[in-house]
Amino acid sequence: MLDGAILPLFVYAVCSMVEFIYRAQQPIHTDSSIASMTAALQAFHATKHTILDMRARRGAKGSMDNFNILKLELMHTFARHIKENGTLIQYTADVTEQLLITHCKTPFEWMN
Repeated sequence: MLDGAILPLFVYAVCSMVEFIYRAQQPIHTDSSIASMTAALQAFHATKHTILDMRARRGAKGSMDNFNILKLELMHTFARHIKENGTLIQYTADVTEQLLITHCKTPFEWMN
């Protein structure tokens, strides 16, 4: 899939995005955790060109030359959303799993 050796900057870009997503899953956020998430997102944006240069951003028709991803654009508003809502539920499955249990599994068990 990737031609040649993996560049350290490529690994750094991917790790920065993974770190952002990992930190977004925390149930409680502080000013310090928001600052860490901001730094990880800034690091990704500063190095994402390496992913494009290595032609590692792929779609159904092959490699892509852009990062026009709606969810990536929405990440720029995460700090405001955390301060308004308390956490980022789109990066965790806890809420949907709990709703699945209370609204689907439990009523189904009552029927059997």
